Amino acid sequence: MSLNSSGKTGRRSQPGPAGSRWLTDVERKPAGAAPLAALLDTLLQGSIASVSGAMSPASVATATFDWLMHLSMSPGKAVELSELGARQWQRLQSFSQHAIDPDCEPCILPLPQDKRFNDEKWRRWPYNLAAQSFLLAQQWAYMAASGVPGVSRHHADMVTFASRQMLDVLAPSNFTATNPVVA
Repeated sequence: MSLNSSGKTGRRSQPGPAGSRWLTDVERKPAGAAPLAALLDTLLQGSIASVSGAMSPASVATATFDWLMHLSMSPGKAVELSELGARQWQRLQSFSQHAIDPDCEPCILPLPQDKRFNDEKWRRWPYNLAAQSFLLAQQWAYMAASGVPGVSRHHADMVTFASRQMLDVLAPSNFTATNPVVA
């Protein structure tokens, strides 16, 4: 702020240091520019939200980068995930040898809140194999997304949520050909 010729304080509009000028409010925002700028921002953010499920792409990218960098620097976690994957593959292979029998014990049970595979039709081959494969992949993805040393709790939660959402899109219950309840 400076004193103008009338002795009142106000924005400086004369040339400042090195010939620069401080812009007045009128010079900064032409008439009608603010509503147009707000409209453009709203339109862009709305279109991004419709594609990203209302999640900020910048926040998701930051969380994913945090998780990926810490995972790449955690050889112990990588070994743990490799061992888990190998055990799951063995369980699925053992299950698939007996999957034709509807009374075959599943190699993994869904989470208690997951009701997608409760119908008896999911116990028949080949649907039981599809459901078991999906549940094992879901378990592996959860273990990969969580418990990575150095990742902030918030970022781990975001990666876990995002990976769960992506996997849920591919669930066998979502497709007519792989869902015995709707087939």
